[in-house]
Amino acid sequence: MALSNYLRIPGIFLCLLAMASPVAATSLHLTVDEAILRGLEQNPQVKGSHLAVAEAEEGINQSRSAFLPTLSVDYSYRRLYNNTNGERDTDFLSQRSQTFQSRLTQPLFKGFSSVAGYRKAELTRDYRHYQLNDLQRRLVLEVKQNFADYLWAQQRLVRWEESVGRLKRQIELVSAWVAEDFAPRLRLLELETELAHALQQQVGAQADLATAAADLRAWLMIPADIELFLIGELTSGVDPIPGKLIDYIEQALQYRPELKLTATDISLAQQERRIIRARKLPEVNLEGSWVDFERDYRTGGVPSDDRNYYTVGVNITLRPFQGGAVYYADRRQDLQIRRLGEVQRYYHSAIVAEVTALYERLQEGRSRLDAAAQGIAAAQEAYAFAEEASRLGAASLDTLLNAELRLTRAELDLLDARYQQQLALIRFEHALGLVTY
Repeated sequence: MALSNYLRIPGIFLCLLAMASPVAATSLHLTVDEAILRGLEQNPQVKGSHLAVAEAEEGINQSRSAFLPTLSVDYSYRRLYNNTNGERDTDFLSQRSQTFQSRLTQPLFKGFSSVAGYRKAELTRDYRHYQLNDLQRRLVLEVKQNFADYLWAQQRLVRWEESVGRLKRQIELVSAWVAEDFAPRLRLLELETELAHALQQQVGAQADLATAAADLRAWLMIPADIELFLIGELTSGVDPIPGKLIDYIEQALQYRPELKLTATDISLAQQERRIIRARKLPEVNLEGSWVDFERDYRTGGVPSDDRNYYTVGVNITLRPFQGGAVYYADRRQDLQIRRLGEVQRYYHSAIVAEVTALYERLQEGRSRLDAAAQGIAAAQEAYAFAEEASRLGAASLDTLLNAELRLTRAELDLLDARYQQQLALIRFEHALGLVTY
């Protein structure tokens, strides 16, 4: 085979390898539900919270060790040199000794501190679960809000682009009139001023669009080199809320993690108080040991020792006075429980107020949507009439400009009403305490 054929083989192999290699994604298309699922899977805060739950589960396993025996093993080796003549005490003769000892200790009673410690570990796990739920709810809220912000900015950008197009058509018309001295130049300057304003609003909408996308990237962990496309639109309306306000308040008080977290904090403080009070009670341990002792003397005529023995006993420890540490720790813990009770009452009233305000805002938002829908229909009809009349010379340029401004304002009012209503619904669902997506 010719040398050139051998050189072609690596090239062919590299081409095949490049064709088989997966191409990295350069764009990402997401609906709001897909964005939420990605956030729940990829967000490092959520991952860390899952690890905290697993960590608390291991804490429960660790707390069980307080009920189980403890086994310890000791070994010691010792050499003693004594050059004193006439030494009579065999313990101080030159010798070599070694000791092997194993000890088994079984707790019998620790003033119920072991039970309180186990219960505290269970409550810690529950606390981590509630923290995870609260973080998931917050992520869902932020993703939905950022998604709505993106769609709102996107549609605002479209509205201002349409306004810019209408103003440019008016400028063409007025420029022709000014050239023929049918209209003063002041009218053209007014239109150019409104066009500049519309262009500024268009740039602002583009900036809001980029900001919403950047916030969403942060929650979803999307790299900057991947182009993001969001699929969806602002809802044209929201169905009436089927339930009563009192039912939603009761649901929020049942599911809101703030109340669950505070209640768990109180329970944890109560278990800690039991552990503190257990310090005043006796501790009882059952102990057993086995000792193997060997000793060889360097002095002739002294027999070696070889002992092997067992011991079993009960150890009772009582600390009647500890410098007031238990007393003051108990008082401090009692104050902490009372403080957490006040925090719980605050969250209760704050949740009731939040749900009530959002409920009323949703009711008000429907009226605002209806009014905005009526306004946009009238403004569209008025602009079409004014534009046609201006072409025919039957309407003044002021009439056309005012019709344009009213149409743009009506379009933005309807868009803002939809945006505010969707935000109110998102926040209302979040206020009820459920992870909804």
